[in-house]
Amino acid sequence: MKIQTVLISFIILVIGCQSNPKSLRDYEEVNKIFQEKEIEDLERIVDFFNESICKSEKLENTNVLDCYELYFKRMRKAEETGIVEIQIPYQEQEKLMREIDLNSFNQIWSYGKTWRKNSDTLEVVNIKYDGKYIKFLKEFGKENIKAKNYVDRFEAVGDISPSMFADVLMNYKEYDVRDERIKLLIAIHYLTQNEQYKIHEKLNSAHNNG
Repeated sequence: MKIQTVLISFIILVIGCQSNPKSLRDYEEVNKIFQEKEIEDLERIVDFFNESICKSEKLENTNVLDCYELYFKRMRKAEETGIVEIQIPYQEQEKLMREIDLNSFNQIWSYGKTWRKNSDTLEVVNIKYDGKYIKFLKEFGKENIKAKNYVDRFEAVGDISPSMFADVLMNYKEYDVRDERIKLLIAIHYLTQNEQYKIHEKLNSAHNNG
């Protein structure tokens, strides 16, 4: 009887491990909302972010969860220093955004405009209010409170608000990065912030030189 019990427990464990999603395409809502090419590009985005944070924390060729842990801890220290260093190579990020399919890009991000002091126009990247990515976050939010709060706050202001940024920064332990959907949320969050910081740098440079 004991042998049967142990065997049944082992089988349940194996089945559980096999059914545990290993990539974005293993999640029902991802397949329901996104097309195949879009899913490929979402996975490229997550892979790029994973590789970037592992490099930034000097943890290449290691468990990516360790990279997230150190990355989050370093980012958390921004509260003490007041200096936020996302450390995602901007040129490599630009290359990624050029290479993903335009339709995939347009389901995540949109361009707005801002102006330098000398009247030059700059394009600002932001999360698209009515794209498939937001639709995905709403669906994901039905089972994940962090995704729900994130998308609710975004819809309230139409941008990544200070409270959204602070929550990811301060409460990172509440974001379970073992879930590929959370990895996607974190990747798009910080890549969007990286784009916006670059625009702010250009604006500040124009102001200082003006």
